[in-house]
Parts: sequence; structure tokens; C-alpha cells
Amino acid sequence: MRRKLAAMAVIVSFVLLTGGYMTPEAAQGSGTRPKKSADMGLMLLDQEEGVYVLAVAERSPADRAGVVPGDYLLLAGDEPLQNAAHLDEMMNGAADGFTLTLQRDEQQRQIWFHYR
Repeated sequence: MRRKLAAMAVIVSFVLLTGGYMTPEAAQGSGTRPKKSADMGLMLLDQEEGVYVLAVAERSPADRAGVVPGDYLLLAGDEPLQNAAHLDEMMNGAADGFTLTLQRDEQQRQIWFHYR
């Protein structure tokens, strides 16, 4: 139980300090450091409707792309986003960016999500 609480504390601390999402596996340390949604300035929450944007860091790649709190991230390229970890996978598979489809105020929008 204590080990689980310690792992959760690491995850919560990461989210609060960096404004991002981290899997329990990543919190334990995997050696290499892949791109994460936190690197893009995003704080995300997995929802049934899509990946919900809780916060966007000022002057971050997400801010420059036009992502705002309250957006739902729906597609990365042509692929439906299943959760925040899936967005991280998509970022690591793309050369320098991809088209991101999001929903804002009942309207879908496409933006170029560039992170270099």
C-alpha cells in the first residue's frame, strides 16, 4: 500500500510541477526520455469524449498551436486518440509534428501541432 501511495505521489508531483501526464511506468523510470504531452505544455485528463485539456502552459508548443483549456483532443493525424498516453506515442512516432483535430465549443478544428 505504501509503495502504491509513493508511486501516486510521484505522479501527482510530476503533474503539478510540469503540468503534464505521466504513466506509472514512466514514473518508475524507463531509462530513455521520450517526448511527453507535458513537454508540449499540456495538462490532460482522459475522458470518454476524448482527451480533455485541463491547462496549457504559456508560450509552450501547445499554446503556439492554439490549444486552449477546455478543448477535447480527438484525432492525431487520422488516428482517434484513446488517451493521453496515446498522444505521447503519436508524438514519438512523428518527425516534427502532426495534424491534431480538436473540439471546441461544439465545433471541430484542425491545427498543426509542431513541437520542434
